[in-house]
Amino acid sequence: FRLADFDESDDPEEVVEETDVLLLCSTCDEPFTPEFYRKCTECGSDFGQGIVEPVDVPEELNSRVVAVIVGVVLLLVALLAFFTVVLRD
Repeated sequence: FRLADFDESDDPEEVVEETDVLLLCSTCDEPFTPEFYRKCTECGSDFGQGIVEPVDVPEELNSRVVAVIVGVVLLLVALLAFFTVVLRD
């Protein structure tokens, strides 16, 4: 996006990407430099600078999860066996 307060006629050699942009907070009127993401979420284009998104680390399978899965499977097998015996007659 082009900067609204940047006039290219003042200094044609100055690059828009190299200017320090200061924005004002609408609540406290404190100036701050905005931070943008390094990569575009749509096309994946890398801008070379910006916030790098943290990589999601998959969680390891712990013993509680395995115990719950085994318990649910055993419960389903027991229910299937029960209904097979009850409904056989």
